[in-house]
Amino acid sequence: MYGAKGMGQIIIKGIQTNNLKNIDVTIQKNALNLIIGPSGSGKSSLAYGTIGKIGLQEYLSMFFDEMNDPSYRVSEYQNMSATVPIKQTNYNSNVKSTIGTYFCFSSKIIALYASLLGMDEHFFVLNREENVCPVCHGLGTVRQMDLSKILDYKKTIAENPFKCWQRRNDFFTKILIKFCEEKKIDINTKIEDLSAADLNMLLNGESKGKFKINYTHGKFKAVRTTKYFGLFTQTSMIQKDFNLPDSYYSDLKCKACNGLKYSEKHLEFKLNGLSIGEFMNTSFSDLTPFFDKIRKKKLNAETERLINPICVFLNKAIELNLGYLSFTRTIPSLSGGELQRLRLIQVLCTQLTDLILIFDEPLAGLSGEEKEAVFKNITRLSKKHTLIVVDHSRKFISSADNIIALGEKSGELGGYLINAQKYIDSQVFPTGIATVTPKDFINVKLKQEIYGYAGADVKIAKKSLNLVTGYSGVGKSTLLREYFPRFFDEYLYINQKPVAGNVNSNVGTLLDISSRIFNLFAKKFEKPKSFFSNSSGNEGCCPACSGSGYNIYANEKFTCKECDGTGFNQALKKYKIADKNLFDIWGMTVSDAMTFFDTLDKKIMSHISVANQLSLGHLRIGQATASLSGGENVRIKLLKLADSQADVIGVDEPFKGLNITEIWQILNFLIEKRDSGKTIVVVDHTENVEKFFDYHIGLEIKNKMITGKVL
Repeated sequence: MYGAKGMGQIIIKGIQTNNLKNIDVTIQKNALNLIIGPSGSGKSSLAYGTIGKIGLQEYLSMFFDEMNDPSYRVSEYQNMSATVPIKQTNYNSNVKSTIGTYFCFSSKIIALYASLLGMDEHFFVLNREENVCPVCHGLGTVRQMDLSKILDYKKTIAENPFKCWQRRNDFFTKILIKFCEEKKIDINTKIEDLSAADLNMLLNGESKGKFKINYTHGKFKAVRTTKYFGLFTQTSMIQKDFNLPDSYYSDLKCKACNGLKYSEKHLEFKLNGLSIGEFMNTSFSDLTPFFDKIRKKKLNAETERLINPICVFLNKAIELNLGYLSFTRTIPSLSGGELQRLRLIQVLCTQLTDLILIFDEPLAGLSGEEKEAVFKNITRLSKKHTLIVVDHSRKFISSADNIIALGEKSGELGGYLINAQKYIDSQVFPTGIATVTPKDFINVKLKQEIYGYAGADVKIAKKSLNLVTGYSGVGKSTLLREYFPRFFDEYLYINQKPVAGNVNSNVGTLLDISSRIFNLFAKKFEKPKSFFSNSSGNEGCCPACSGSGYNIYANEKFTCKECDGTGFNQALKKYKIADKNLFDIWGMTVSDAMTFFDTLDKKIMSHISVANQLSLGHLRIGQATASLSGGENVRIKLLKLADSQADVIGVDEPFKGLNITEIWQILNFLIEKRDSGKTIVVVDHTENVEKFFDYHIGLEIKNKMITGKVL
C-alpha cells in the first residue's frame, strides 16, 4: 500500500473475510483509493465483502429491525461512513423492469403528461388493462416465430433454407420445389434475394392441389400425398401435430402497438408531437428538443419539480454516452457496464455527502472518449465522497491517491498485502505472439429488427482472431448475442454474465468432472452412481444440508459441520481410491487433482489440464460457484471452447477484471483455438490488446444497420 492524501483515514484491522489473510488496510477519505491484484486475490472480498458491508451494516442497523449478523470478518475499524457499492453485474431477469420503472422515472413522466394535458394520471398507468395494447398486454413484444432463426438467407430454395425442416430434409426439399413450380418461383434464388411477395408465398401460402412426394428418411423410403402449407399457417404436412420448438421463436416488437405498449386511443394524446408511448421509446438524445419546447412555456412549480430530475438524468446519460437508451429499454437487456453507468448518474445527482462509493471496473467495455467521460465524472466525486475502485486501468493507477495491492496469487495463495509498485511494474505484455494475415472472410448480413437495430452487415476474418470495438450502443454485444446465432449454424457465444448454478454447483460441476468422479467410485465398489453423488435427493448427499455444503440461519450461510462443506454423507469416508475418499478429492485444488487423476481417467485429466492452462489451478474441486471472482468466472466459461464443435466462437469482454498476466494466458488459449481452425470474434476495449489480433473491426451504425470497418 502506498500513497497518502485526503481528509482523514478509515482504518480496518484484522480482515479475514473469505481468503483475506488477517490484513490491515487504511483508506484515505475524500480521495481515490485503488485496489489491484490478480483475479481471485481478494479484491472484491476487500472492497465489497468487507468495506462495503461494514458501511451498510452500520448504517442500516440504526433503523432497520431485521438485520442479520455480519458476514465479514474483521478485528476492528474506525471512522467508517455509509457505503454505496456499485457493481458491474446485472442479475435482473424481469422483462417488465425498464429504465423508467427501475429508476422511478415512469411515475414522473406519467404525472407530467397528466398535468400538461389536464387528464387523470390513471389514464397513463400501464398496469391497468384498459390502458395497454390488447395484443401484447403492455409488454411491447410478442412471442412469435423469428424468421432470422428459421431461415438460412444464404441458401437457395432448392437447398431447403428452412432450418426447422432439416429433420426430414428430402421431403421438405421436394415439396418446396413442387410448390415453387406451381407458383412460378425460381428455386435457384437465395432467400436474401427473394422478393417480399415470393417470400410471403413460401411462408403463408397453400398449394391448389396435393403433391405426391416420394422421399427417404434415414434408411427408410416413404410416400406422402399432401398439399403444401406455408410455415406460418401452422398446418402440418408430415407430422401429426404442428409444434415448432421454442428455439425458433423470439420476443419481437408487437405490430399492433409498434412496441409502444399502450392502447391505440393513447396515440391521440400528445405533448410536442409525442404520445406517452412514443416518449418512452424515444432515445435520451432525441428527448432534448422535447424539453426545450416545454421550457419555453410558463410552467408552474409542480411541473418544474417533475421536469428537473428527468432533465438532469437525461443530460448526464448523454454525457456518459448513454444517449442511445430510452426509458422503455428493459433492464435485463442492459450490459453490466450500462447498468453501472446508469447507477453512477444517481450518485452524481445525489445531495448526500461523505459516502464511500465503491466501483467495479467502471472503465471496462468503454471506448476511448467514453472512458475519459466516465473517468472524469468518477474522480470528481472525491470532492464530496471517498472512492474505492477495483480496476487495472492505467488511468486510475496514475491518478490514485492510495493503492492497495493484493496477491501474490489467487485463492488460498492470495489475500496478502503485496508491494503495489512492484506489482504494477510486473504488468507488462511480453512479446512473442504472431498474428496471421486473414485469407478468407465471412460477410455476416442479416435484416432483422432487434433492440432498434435494423440488422447487421459485418465482415469477419475466417479462421482468425477478430477484435470488435466501438462506442456504447453501437451493437457489439447484440451482434454476438443476437445476430451471430441467427447467421451461423455452429456457433458458441460466451457472455460476460456470472456463471449460473444451483445449490450443488461447484468447480467440479462447472468442469464437468463430478459425474465422472462418482462413476469411478461406483465402478470400483459396484454400487449405483447415486450412492456417491452429493446432489440433492441422492443417497450420497449429506442429510444435514441436502448436499449444498452449508446451512442457512437468519438469511446467512454457514458451512455445514456434518460434511465440512463438501455436501457428502459421512458414510462415504470409508470408500477410497488411491487412498483418497470423496471428502479428500473435494478439498483438492485443480493442480493437485492433475497429479491424482493422471492415470485414473483421461477425460477428467483433459478437463482439468485446460483449467490449469487458464491459471485456475488454485480453485478447489468442491469450491462453490457463488464464491468465484469475476475473472475466474470468465476463464471457467472459456473452458466451453475445449470440447465445442462450433466453427465460430463469440466472446464478450474476456479480459474484464484481469491483469496483464491473465490476459496473456487467455490470448494464448484463444490463439491455440484459432490455430485449430476456429473463427474467434472478441468484443473488448482493454488497453493495448488490439496488436495481438489478426483483424480489428470498428462497428458503426448506418441507416440503423450494425456495420463494420477495418481499423
